[in-house]
Amino acid sequence: MAFSLCEVVTSENPLLAYREHLRHSGTYPLSVTAANPSRDKLRRDRRNACVLALELAGDESSLERSEESAALGAEFQRLDAKLNVTLELLSRVLEQQLRLPPSIPVRFNAYGMEWLGDADARPGDIVVVAIHLPACPALPLELEARMAAPLESGWTAAFFIGMPDSFVEAFERLVFRAHRREVALSAGKE
Repeated sequence: MAFSLCEVVTSENPLLAYREHLRHSGTYPLSVTAANPSRDKLRRDRRNACVLALELAGDESSLERSEESAALGAEFQRLDAKLNVTLELLSRVLEQQLRLPPSIPVRFNAYGMEWLGDADARPGDIVVVAIHLPACPALPLELEARMAAPLESGWTAAFFIGMPDSFVEAFERLVFRAHRREVALSAGKE
């Protein structure tokens, strides 16, 4: 039986995987609920993949977008602009009607998450962590995780379980792009 490096590292020592990979820090709406075994995992995985794709698509730099758009022509640019406006309008309508959980400081990568504050779960409990990302706050990432002992005083920790490899790769790209954006912003301030 063959295992990917990701499976071996996370199954044997999720703390090591979490600590050895780049993490993103920010303030996001977050909720934690007990895992519901009857919930359709395949459906949740597909929805999470869509949320990550939307988040990554909205994060493309204007340079990447302009090169791609030039190659595909003016018609694609027109359709792309209309789609972006439609998505933005839909997002604004949903945000006005949506009751998001409180925004709290979080740190995360493809292997786990920490957040400032407590949870109603104990280490070892299986939970679903829902984090609302900026591209589509109405549709959160819902990640199954195992609660862990706090890594730092005042923070709560959980490590993700059952993540498809493709999702881990997309999540790592999201974290890397967020880090790259933070570095670029901090360099511009100096």
